[in-house]
Amino acid sequence: MEGSRRAGEKALKETGNFFKDLGKKIGSDAKDAVDEANDVKCIGKWGFNKKTTTIEVKENGRIEIRQKQGSDTYFWKGSYTSSLKMLTMTVESEGTSSWTVSNDTKSDGPKKMRIMYSTIKDDSNAMKFSCSDIPDDADGNSFSSAKIFTKL
Repeated sequence: MEGSRRAGEKALKETGNFFKDLGKKIGSDAKDAVDEANDVKCIGKWGFNKKTTTIEVKENGRIEIRQKQGSDTYFWKGSYTSSLKMLTMTVESEGTSSWTVSNDTKSDGPKKMRIMYSTIKDDSNAMKFSCSDIPDDADGNSFSSAKIFTKL
């Protein structure tokens, strides 16, 4: 009887240790997945087509898009949130060197821009971006489809 009891206690302890280790592994895997989803791989300043359009994504949650159109440069400044391969930019101001609009005063709320991004295999100095809210550049390039930007 004593032997059966010890065997039962040992089995119970081993089962408890198994579930304890399994719980730690699941927790670790979940944390790794969340960390990867929150890892914004596009931090930095990126330029397209001889820097006619630039996107600067900062670690502090700020983002700025600039686009040269003739003699003027348009800009969009704001903050972003990230999810896997997408930035959602809340545009706080936009304009040119001669005019600026603060979007927090608009009645329909701040403008949102959804920017998709992806890495290019084996090239840490290039990134693909697409955003239908960025106007075509002076050469007629549309950003509705992904364009390759290089790190500046």
